[in-house]
Amino acid sequence: MSHERKRFSRRLWFGLLALFVLVAGAGVIFFGLVFEYEYPHWRELRAVRKARSESGVPVTTLLERHLGPAARDVHWHTCSYCQEFGWLRPPVLHVQIHLPESKARFLHFAFDTSKSVVVPMTYATADALPGLYPKDQLVPIGEYQLDAEAFVLPRSWAYATRGSLKPEPRRASGSADVR
Repeated sequence: MSHERKRFSRRLWFGLLALFVLVAGAGVIFFGLVFEYEYPHWRELRAVRKARSESGVPVTTLLERHLGPAARDVHWHTCSYCQEFGWLRPPVLHVQIHLPESKARFLHFAFDTSKSVVVPMTYATADALPGLYPKDQLVPIGEYQLDAEAFVLPRSWAYATRGSLKPEPRRASGSADVR
């Protein structure tokens, strides 16, 4: 076998190996998306841990205040099913936190990926983390069937919904804010 032929054979095997790795990786991600696993959403889950409330306080700080040392054991969750179920549209994601003391207790958040801001999506979440309470009034947008708990969003987050919440009309500049 000539030297050139060996080099071609070696390049062919490396090329086939690289192609196999790429196809297998794409297959694993596709499988995760189809069967609603979390790992295709690792970037969003990593970003939400660094997010802040509307007042600028990091979400992890609020969780540490509420849960103490157990805040490290919370399980952050999102998947494509949650996104469809949460009545939100991009760039806003529905994120859940499974609390360590109880498998059935969740905290629901709306996470705006473009602003890196988190707001509560249920009254229970707003009550559990008072530092997360938004500046605006919370308005119902739908119902969570498992808990029979209403999903809510601040009125200023109307852009995040799928049309079930009407935004406040814009005021002319300089007009008084009458409530």
